[in-house]
Amino acid sequence: MIFISCSIIPKPETAQKEILLLEHAQSLKNFRIDGLIELNYKALRFRKNITIRKDENSVKFDIYDTGIMGMSATPFLSVSIDSLMNVVQTGELNLPNINEIKLLNFSDLFDIMKHKREILENGSYISKNYTIKFRDDMKIKSIEFDKYFIRLEYINELKLITLRKKDEKIAMIQIDKISSGDVDLNQ
Repeated sequence: MIFISCSIIPKPETAQKEILLLEHAQSLKNFRIDGLIELNYKALRFRKNITIRKDENSVKFDIYDTGIMGMSATPFLSVSIDSLMNVVQTGELNLPNINEIKLLNFSDLFDIMKHKREILENGSYISKNYTIKFRDDMKIKSIEFDKYFIRLEYINELKLITLRKKDEKIAMIQIDKISSGDVDLNQ
């Protein structure tokens, strides 16, 4: 007598989700995002150009001040995160307490295949510092921290990222262009 269990042979739906999750994980290894960020700080609202670059080991966010018609872009704020977080601010905006942001293991945050079993079973991954929720197509839908919530919206590919602190919208990034492959964090 032969017994075959569903746990030995993956269900087609689970196998398809695993393929989608692997594709999404590959897209998170190296990427560059160019867009427009709207920052809300106290009663002020700023709109600036933003570039987000990620390679295998680190993430870099650059927010730019631009001159007339987008000419002469100069860095307004740069944040680099690898094993440490480095913030360089050239503008006159006084940032809220940076110590409020917990330093996370960002390599773990982007290495979703480490947790594929939990993700495929539950549609989410829960760690000590954050929870990542996934859509049916296995793309990240949201990342929830203790006080912060990041929501990602897609139209075929990623188009909008919203950062909230409890009920207050802090920032919204409208994405113009995403590219993947080799990424130079200095360009």
